[in-house]
Amino acid sequence: MAQLAAAGILIPFVAAASLWSMWTEYDGLLTIIGMVVLPVVVSMASVAAGLIVGLPIRLIPPVRRWWLSHGGATLGVACSGLAVVVLGTILVRTTADAGASEQSAWLILLVGWAVFCLGTLHLVWPTRWDGASARRKIRAPASDRRSQSSSSAGSSSTDATSAMNREIPSPSTTR
Repeated sequence: MAQLAAAGILIPFVAAASLWSMWTEYDGLLTIIGMVVLPVVVSMASVAAGLIVGLPIRLIPPVRRWWLSHGGATLGVACSGLAVVVLGTILVRTTADAGASEQSAWLILLVGWAVFCLGTLHLVWPTRWDGASARRKIRAPASDRRSQSSSSAGSSSTDATSAMNREIPSPSTTR
């Protein structure tokens, strides 16, 4: 749920930045209202479409398992979508400044926006980056611990070693 809240915050800001950078005319109060309302409408429609299109990712078990186990790929999808949005915005703005009506620039922008929204809405943070692997230390066998404690009996380093060898339970295993 946290990634959905983060996406709900990030998507309107990217929509506003993209739309405002493409704005070429200013004609008063209607432009100001459009500059506030249009990013909100675009982001709400994009979030709704992204959630509906992304339902198979969440509902089909093999796809869900793959998606959840490949957090780096999900982050790559979101970042590459953002890069294509920036590229598409630049292309749309330059073609508008040149006076040409290039449809491929808009297509690049829309494809990038769709990939960015899908990647952001269904983002899974890679588990190897969150420190969970450090909390899930593999516990040393009991025979190794006994040999360590008998060889250095009475030293304070034994207490520190045994404290380091203890396994810290992860939140998923305590349920």
